[in-house]
Amino acid sequence: MSMLPHRLASYFQPAAAVSRLRCCSRCSCVRSGRAVTALQEAPGAGQDEGPLCQLGVGGGGCPIADMKVPTNVKLPTSDETKCLWGDDYNFGAFSGDPDKVLIHFSKGGACWKGNASTGNSAHMICNPKIDMKPGGDGDSGISNHTDDNPLKDFTMIRVKSCSGNVFIGNSTDPSFNDVTAGARYSRSEQAGSNSTIVYFKGYNQVRAVLDWAKANFPGKLSKFVISGGSAGALGAGMWTSTLLTEMSYVHGYTMYDSYVSLLPAGVPSQIFNYWNGCKLPISSAAQQSACEDADINAFKIETSVIEAMDANIDVKF
Repeated sequence: MSMLPHRLASYFQPAAAVSRLRCCSRCSCVRSGRAVTALQEAPGAGQDEGPLCQLGVGGGGCPIADMKVPTNVKLPTSDETKCLWGDDYNFGAFSGDPDKVLIHFSKGGACWKGNASTGNSAHMICNPKIDMKPGGDGDSGISNHTDDNPLKDFTMIRVKSCSGNVFIGNSTDPSFNDVTAGARYSRSEQAGSNSTIVYFKGYNQVRAVLDWAKANFPGKLSKFVISGGSAGALGAGMWTSTLLTEMSYVHGYTMYDSYVSLLPAGVPSQIFNYWNGCKLPISSAAQQSACEDADINAFKIETSVIEAMDANIDVKF
């Protein structure tokens, strides 16, 4: 662990020639087993709630230059960006060096409903709530601002997870039954809520965050970092090609910590179809087709990362 700051600092130094990384059978992986530790979020580590800035309709307002402290940026109320149980969405923003930006996808699990073969049962293993902590569950790892953190002076944008669809959903379910064995949360915890409708709107949430980021950083950044933890690692991977295409930067970096994409054949495409996440512009035409057709051999989540690697040879993965 004593070598971790040094290794991360070296990783974020520009390189004349970027070595390409490939893993076992082209599976999803991270560049360094040690580096992954720095991305872990520490539950209950004392991150205070921050102030709230309300975006106007159309995304106007809340300029990063006006944020003197870590701030929650709230999207306008809309069914298209709601959290799982209907809360309005917000994301976190830390004002730092305007020439260096980190976009981090938070952890949050996944919620979905099975098909007829599983009794159409709902699987409630996600966080359905939105928090008011701009920096997330803790102030360790990449969220801290100590000298050991090579990202301490970056502007940080935290894409919060509250809809259980790894940031690619664009659907609703009017009859989601969350009374399942092992459920982490009960709908009864949502005060005054008797509705069974749930919102899987992670795609629209990220789209709004990215539009805000582009408006606030229209020039070419010196460094741009994409990271994600747990379910956020999946979301970051699915969004990498779009983020690298739409943001402007000199040096790009990605870090995915650390989702084990070991699922029975056909399950990812089944769940993505349930979330209406197959035919989204963040995926290539080949990925869209394989996902929609439930091609158990062709559709793999990690393929989106491999495609991004092949298309962005100057970015460190």
